[in-house]
Amino acid sequence: MDTRYFQRLFRYDRWANREVLMALQVAKEPPAQVLRWLAHLAGAGHTWLARVNAKTPPLAIWPELTLEQCDHFLTLLGDGWQGYLDALSPADLSLSVVYSNSRGEEFSTTIADILTQVLTHGNYHRGQIAAAMRACGETPASTDFIIAVRKGVLEG
Repeated sequence: MDTRYFQRLFRYDRWANREVLMALQVAKEPPAQVLRWLAHLAGAGHTWLARVNAKTPPLAIWPELTLEQCDHFLTLLGDGWQGYLDALSPADLSLSVVYSNSRGEEFSTTIADILTQVLTHGNYHRGQIAAAMRACGETPASTDFIIAVRKGVLEG
């Protein structure tokens, strides 16, 4: 497996989070749960980034953040993953990271699987956000991968 594949997918993830943020900024009354899910994306993402870097995360997994704080922490997160992936070699993808979850249970997971978790987790919650926004009459962001491809945002 090649690290360039993950670099491209994390560019997509960053773009998709930015699209959600912009949709929320223009929404009249998005449900409170939408902001909770977005804050969770920031908190969980920073948790995983801290785990692979053997550091302490700056946020709880379910932080209470404003939209502006979500913007700030998601920007930092995108920068953090970009820096991490730029320094990662293909051989590093098969290395394991030992970490404890929020209940104190210890696990060992390969870097490739952690990266995949972060990406699929983001898609899951962005789907929840889109459904909740649509249900209350708001216009959700269109964050399909193919849209990012068509817009050329994944090159680099």
